[in-house]
Amino acid sequence: MPVSHGTRKIVFECSCETLEGEHLLIVGSAGEFGDWDAAQGLALTTTPDIYPTWRSSPVQLDNLPAHEDIEYKYVKAGAVAATWEKGDNRVLNLNDCQGPENEVVVKDGHFYLGRGRRSHIVRSASEICVKFSDSPHCLANHTSEERSQTQLAIAAEEASEQAARLAAQQLEQQLEIQRLESELAAMRDAKLAAEQAARQAEQQAAEQAQIQKLEAELAMMRDAKAAQQAAQVAAQKAADHAVKQAEQQAAQQAQQVAEIQKLESELAMLREAKAESQRLKSALEKEKRERERSRTR
Repeated sequence: MPVSHGTRKIVFECSCETLEGEHLLIVGSAGEFGDWDAAQGLALTTTPDIYPTWRSSPVQLDNLPAHEDIEYKYVKAGAVAATWEKGDNRVLNLNDCQGPENEVVVKDGHFYLGRGRRSHIVRSASEICVKFSDSPHCLANHTSEERSQTQLAIAAEEASEQAARLAAQQLEQQLEIQRLESELAAMRDAKLAAEQAARQAEQQAAEQAQIQKLEAELAMMRDAKAAQQAAQVAAQKAADHAVKQAEQQAAQQAQQVAEIQKLESELAMLREAKAESQRLKSALEKEKRERERSRTR
């Protein structure tokens, strides 16, 4: 049977980048969250001042037992399709939300990063002291060491999430580099094939010219004047054809060289971006280790 705890109002926050026409929902095991029906989920809103943070209106959950866990996920809904969060369900225990008739803010971090851990209730010291000064969960009633440990844990979690995002970015960059390297190799193969075809065409043109020359000489032996005129016409045609073909091949090669240079430039930029990401990752890992050493002290 539900236990009454007074008016319990909970505000949910989540950071999520969206496209035009998309919005964020909470869909979960509580009726207020649609009972896992995305069409009945709780809608969150944002403003230009807080974006990409999305925030729900205050939700009252007095009809649920205080010890009950609520499972839920964030869903990015668009005009055509909905994208559910990856990973395990988020979990919120209502015992963490007890207090006077005020709002509790549940800050759930980033979309896609739910991994089955309990939702984290985070409040600034001023908010806690004003709204929850009598609550056993108030950080203002904790020792400075407990507050410091809590703040270090929150910072470590945020650093871990940022490191995960950087790792995902690095993976995307690595895949893009591999794609560009594959395209570059294909362009180089195409260039070699074109050069080989050009050499074969030149050889064939030379052989053809030789044949035409022999035919012209034979014709000259049969009819000097007629053969001379035929040879001049044939030579002029061959020259025009060779010049036109050479110009076309030169233009194709120049275009291929320009495309290769462009791809090499993009590849260099991606490598620089990858190196910068690795440096950022190293700095974050160093900062994480320093914070962990601070906690152990």
